[in-house]
Amino acid sequence: MGIDLIQCNYLLDGNLPEFFQFSADITSSVDPSFVKKPTLADKIHCVAFVLDGATLDELPQRLIDKMKDFRNLCTQKHIPQAILLTKVDLIDDIVVKSINSVLESIAVGEKVLEAAELLGIPENNIHPIKNYTTEVDLDEGINILALQALQQMLNYAVDFMENIQQRGGNALQNCEEKYMSESDVIEEETGTL
Repeated sequence: MGIDLIQCNYLLDGNLPEFFQFSADITSSVDPSFVKKPTLADKIHCVAFVLDGATLDELPQRLIDKMKDFRNLCTQKHIPQAILLTKVDLIDDIVVKSINSVLESIAVGEKVLEAAELLGIPENNIHPIKNYTTEVDLDEGINILALQALQQMLNYAVDFMENIQQRGGNALQNCEEKYMSESDVIEEETGTL
């Protein structure tokens, strides 16, 4: 069954507290945990769909339809969206040998295109990443892919807040320091600061 669009709407608008447990009989404005006047900090600033790149073509149509409905709701609210395309090393043997070849892989590029067509999200908002599976030590190549994806999603979130400010919202300043400090840490770790 899963969550419905009304629950998704409450989630995106910040009406549900952190760690909220979804159930079929909850998420109405009479629920005691319902946040009646959410701040900008309570609202969702970016949505990330996490899809297994190795099994992308095996997704049930019902799940795809739910994701598309959720994506349409996000689009109506001007919330930016991204896809984290995981397990890219299972898509192409070249990537197994060198994670640095992810962006050059034709097979990974085809999966990015497939994910874009599946949900209607632009290709440049799809971020191929590799999961840690058998690695015992940290791998710089794996980390860089994940950090670059995270940096882009933070950029999307900042853009979203700036758009709210331009449309007349004045709560941007309340969140800006928090997001900028997180962004600075990521830029420092990836060497882009």
